[in-house]
Amino acid sequence: MASADVRDDLLCPICLSTFTDPVILTCGHNFCRGCIDQFLNIQDEFGVYSCPQCREKFPQRPSLIRNIALHNVAERFVEEPPAVKCSIHEKILEYYCTEDAACICVYCSAEEHRQHLVEKVEEASEKKKEILRNVLKKLNTNREKTEERVQSVRQQRRKALKKTSEETKRVTALFRDIRRRLEDLKKRILSDISRQEKQLSLSLSDVIQKLEIKRDELSRKMRHIEELCKMADPLTVLQDPDTEEAETR
Repeated sequence: MASADVRDDLLCPICLSTFTDPVILTCGHNFCRGCIDQFLNIQDEFGVYSCPQCREKFPQRPSLIRNIALHNVAERFVEEPPAVKCSIHEKILEYYCTEDAACICVYCSAEEHRQHLVEKVEEASEKKKEILRNVLKKLNTNREKTEERVQSVRQQRRKALKKTSEETKRVTALFRDIRRRLEDLKKRILSDISRQEKQLSLSLSDVIQKLEIKRDELSRKMRHIEELCKMADPLTVLQDPDTEEAETR
């Protein structure tokens, strides 16, 4: 009960944790330096200062005086864990039963655990710590190996990413060149088609022009012959040069 009361006296009223660097105000109340500093910083905005526990007001921001005695008590209380007692005999758990893996008191060791291998808790704790140190050593070794593996995989990933990046650039450049070549080929082919089209158009236009001239000449001759066929004078018909030329063809 007294231990619980002492623990309560060592709690900061602001953070409700064991005092850290405790300081005392002129009103007699103690706080963690960091807690009361933060509280007073808030009050700076209003220019009115008071104790967060008793509400006593101060004409100016109070000086913080370190409470050395309370600091020492708090440190010892934190360093020395409270003794754990047996729930059956209300005695301190001084021994450790290796068979049942249980912490026991002196009465337990003389009664239900009297046939078991029993050690002092300090000795058993040191043995357990040694086991844990070995486990920690193995874990540390495994962690180092895992870290090496992680670095190796990361390096592989960097190499893979670099390779894929280079491959992407290479393929991109290749297809850019292919597109350029295809575009050049397209331009040449279209140019050749256009040139052939012009040549063919000129050639056919010349043929069409000649045929049209021949067609017009034939049409003229046909009209002239039709006119001769309508004439009544036989001499005119017989002496016409066009008819003579037509007969010879």
